[in-house]
Amino acid sequence: MTYRDSLDALAAALPKLGAKDADFANSLLAQAQNHATMHGYPPLSGKQWYWVRKLAEKANATAPAATNVGDFSAVIELFKTAGAPEIPQGQAAA
Repeated sequence: MTYRDSLDALAAALPKLGAKDADFANSLLAQAQNHATMHGYPPLSGKQWYWVRKLAEKANATAPAATNVGDFSAVIELFKTAGAPEIPQGQAAA
């Protein structure tokens, strides 16, 4: 993948990123654009290129499939009774 391809992939991924990641991605894209216009060679450091690729991959990653854990009603009931006062032995519940 060329430098231009990596930047294009990141630009296309912007709508899929969270706010902080999108801000960082915009910063990388702006720096790349400004530097390339002035100098015409790869505008970012190796560490910055790492993040260009990482953010593009993150935006295009698919979410893991949901796992069915079965019936949780018994666990819910356990939590409902966890804070209830104990009933002394020999007494009926009200």
